[in-house]
Amino acid sequence: MIRKLTARLTALTAAIIMVFPQAYIFAADKTPQEIVDDMRLGWNLGNTLDSFGGGSDPEKAEVYWVNVKTDKQMIDDVKAKGFNTVRVPVTWHEKLTNGRINENWLKRVKEIVDYCIDNNMYVILNTHHETDYIVPTYEKADESEAYLRNLWSQIAPYFKDYDEHLIFETLNEPRVIGGKDEWAEGTAETRAVINRLNAAAVEEIRKTGGSNSTRLIMCPGNAAHIPTASDFKLPDDKNVILSVHNYAPDGFAMAQNGTNTWGSDSDKREMNAWLRKLYDTYVLKDVPVVIGEMGATDKLNTAAREAWAKYYAQTAKSYGITCVVWDNNVITTDTNDVKEHFGLYNRASHSWYYGGIADALSAGVDAAKPCDPYTFTLYSGETVNLSNWDNTAITDDLPYLAAGYCITVKYTGSVPNLVMQNYNTGEWNVISADKAKNGIARYSYESIEKACKTGYKNQIQMLVSAAGSDTAFTEVSVTAPHKKGDVDSSGRVDNKDARHILIAACGLTSVFGSEYSDMDGNNTVNLLDVILALRAK
Repeated sequence: MIRKLTARLTALTAAIIMVFPQAYIFAADKTPQEIVDDMRLGWNLGNTLDSFGGGSDPEKAEVYWVNVKTDKQMIDDVKAKGFNTVRVPVTWHEKLTNGRINENWLKRVKEIVDYCIDNNMYVILNTHHETDYIVPTYEKADESEAYLRNLWSQIAPYFKDYDEHLIFETLNEPRVIGGKDEWAEGTAETRAVINRLNAAAVEEIRKTGGSNSTRLIMCPGNAAHIPTASDFKLPDDKNVILSVHNYAPDGFAMAQNGTNTWGSDSDKREMNAWLRKLYDTYVLKDVPVVIGEMGATDKLNTAAREAWAKYYAQTAKSYGITCVVWDNNVITTDTNDVKEHFGLYNRASHSWYYGGIADALSAGVDAAKPCDPYTFTLYSGETVNLSNWDNTAITDDLPYLAAGYCITVKYTGSVPNLVMQNYNTGEWNVISADKAKNGIARYSYESIEKACKTGYKNQIQMLVSAAGSDTAFTEVSVTAPHKKGDVDSSGRVDNKDARHILIAACGLTSVFGSEYSDMDGNNTVNLLDVILALRAK
């Protein structure tokens, strides 16, 4: 039996390589998501190479904002705290002469990149603070694209021999200064131009060859805000990562006059909801995500910031999202001025201002467990009793839904309704259950979309309502459709699944088979299913 199985596996593998030579079914090469997973936790060398106003002299420019020159010990200390990724923001416009980057500036950038690479760390290298030269409007699109292409045509070849530990980031926070929704998703115009700019930068990087042909490249939306608008498009490139910045919640993490407390169940549900939406919208669709900037400004509230940091890092990592904390080497000394004070590491003394926050981030990553990719709980806990026609709000931050998704409610008594409110009109829309059996009611996305008239995306609130008589419920969840080929239910189709399908194709379906192995739906698991799984990868 073993001999026959081995022969069959060998024949199938040889056939796959002949038909689909780029498959490399047992290849050790990491997928983009596996690299993002390996990036673990990151730290920003903020207010350093990204400073501007100090002129073209590299020596003066680097210390213009922080007054400290970066050295190898800083990077060693950062790694010792559990960070294995460093984001190196770089502003380039003051270092250009007739369009050419100052060679000494490139050498200094390389020197700092090498501090990290020599420590076996990942590095994110970007273009930062270029908003005067890169303006995402139709009027400025041509000159913005030319400027961006010029930068990457020089940066990319300078680093083309670096391996996958170096990651490029096309733009920092592209936006129209003072424009509509500047710090949100911008306008249709800004999104269209940002789509064009990201694609241009990726194209420019790719054509420089070497490792740049396949290097991971991070691309943001408007202001690096979480993009949900359907007209935002990432470049058509399998090695692109979505770049997001999120100092959340704003009232705690950023706003000077906001709160200095965080940690309630409501706070955690809110953070979990938007991170899950990011996961469902991108990660679950095989688009890796890196939160390139996150942090909570210093309000002399260390315990609250530590709790926030651990929960943020743990929750994000459970969704396959890597966080890179912002550190600008600034701490609060005046309680009336607490805005953008994100210092964690004291670069002058090679010590930590807030080592506990760094430790909390690392502990959060260590505590993270992979989420269930197909079920997300909106509410679970004490029984909620509702009298006839009473209702209770479940969430104001609606989860991602699409074709094949559904909402499930565990209930007793009468079958409840879902109720949603229209964002524009305030109209309440009532959705009856598609199915209700054994105390579980299901509401399909298609039924929700139809009942909401103007569409699910125009709703702002979800409630559960008693309909006709009293009801009670204990749990409300979102269920996503299972991906064909995701045999191990990891949320993605990869080499592990291809191996399972290959073994199932050899006839051991009773041990290794799965309804998800049949990629083409013909009720047979064979060579074609293995190839389709590898293509999905």
